[in-house]
Amino acid sequence: MHYPLMVPGMEGHVIEVTTARLGRPPGILIDGLAAPPGQEKGEYLIFRPDGTLTTVKLTGHLLDIVPKVSVNGQSLVLTEPLQWYEWLLIALPLALVFLGLPGILFGTAAAIGNLLIFRSGADAVFRCLGAFGVAVAAFAAVFSIVLVMRDKAEPPPTPGTARHSFFHPHPKAKPSPTQTPP
Repeated sequence: MHYPLMVPGMEGHVIEVTTARLGRPPGILIDGLAAPPGQEKGEYLIFRPDGTLTTVKLTGHLLDIVPKVSVNGQSLVLTEPLQWYEWLLIALPLALVFLGLPGILFGTAAAIGNLLIFRSGADAVFRCLGAFGVAVAAFAAVFSIVLVMRDKAEPPPTPGTARHSFFHPHPKAKPSPTQTPP
């Protein structure tokens, strides 16, 4: 994703901040070309037409794809921060991590997908509905996989016995009153 950045003295140029992508840090594009890196990590140099140098520093955000930006030490806001309900819908699929590997895979993918949905340019109502739909789809997929795996791992019930509960597939047998404990 690209976010426009207004740098004083560069009004005739298109300057954009790119978000982090799989293994690539965020960056700066000037008229579609990558800005030269500075001496520090996340620092980029922009040379203005009058010959002065502007330093842009991008710092990653642990839970967001949009980096924090400072131009010559002054902080700038690229986009509005996410609202509490947006964070809730992003974190909701992470509850699936307690259901094993399928929950970890689907929950993490749904959380990342919801973050990307909320950072898209769509209308707020459509973003919320889309994120809720992604969360519901992740829950449905994981529960389906877990139920299928449980049925395959459990031997078929013998006639006249009830199936075990979902959370306790193999309960411990209680000793009968006629047996004496060892």
